[in-house]
Amino acid sequence: MAATRKPPSATGAGKGKKEFGTLSWAIFLGSAFVITFYLFVTYKEELYQLAPQYSAIIILIAALVPTFLLFGGLKSTAKYTGIQVLGGSLDLGGAAAFYLALVYFTFSQTRESPFTATVNVFSKADSTESVAAGQVNLLYGQSSLPRPLSEGQATFKEIPADYKGKPLLVLVRAEGYLPQKQRVTILRENSTINIYLDKVADQVVMNGTVIDKKGQPISNAILYFGNEKSKAVTDSLGMYSVTIPCKDGEERNVKIYLGKKLEFNGHTTISEKGNRDFMLVNI
Repeated sequence: MAATRKPPSATGAGKGKKEFGTLSWAIFLGSAFVITFYLFVTYKEELYQLAPQYSAIIILIAALVPTFLLFGGLKSTAKYTGIQVLGGSLDLGGAAAFYLALVYFTFSQTRESPFTATVNVFSKADSTESVAAGQVNLLYGQSSLPRPLSEGQATFKEIPADYKGKPLLVLVRAEGYLPQKQRVTILRENSTINIYLDKVADQVVMNGTVIDKKGQPISNAILYFGNEKSKAVTDSLGMYSVTIPCKDGEERNVKIYLGKKLEFNGHTTISEKGNRDFMLVNI
């Protein structure tokens, strides 16, 4: 009679195989959570600079790691009740509640993170020449952030994140330059904005009197300075005041008319110091 062979027992078949138990899951997922948290803290500024759709994908994937750790490895549970949907109450239990809460918290932190921008101010006449001193105002909404201009630069910190990608107004004032307003849109953290200012032209305000050879004032005399670029007319007391685009101390040609007749043609030194009087010897 042939011997009957017994089938191998289920217990024997499983011998020698290691099970990936709860502790192993906890170690594995815990390590993944630590690495994910480290990467988020280290590169959060780069994450904030990404387009919203890309940062959203990264946040959703990263949120799965602690979710699996708690509910896959540690067998934790959670439940949230109370969201009103279509007149009823929505219950979220287990991993879903924790996952949505974590995603919401991460997104809220991302939205509230302020950003920084730097304004560089140069002379328009020479783009390598920085404007040494002045003031820069950054206007957004109903708020204004003033910053002093130091060595051609002003840095703005803590700009609300809601204004990233929206038009802002930059107002620059500096001595010797014309005020400048410029609308800018800041898209990234640590953005740099370059603004170029026009210098105020040198000018001199000169005053004086036009008299005849007897020393009497002459009214309605017309004076032209510097190739007739600047003009003045005397009043009833023979006095005039004129603004001339030049530096103090420069010499300019002067012509004086009575009606259409030229009564004086010569040169004078342009200066704000004292009066520049002219005598018409033929009158």
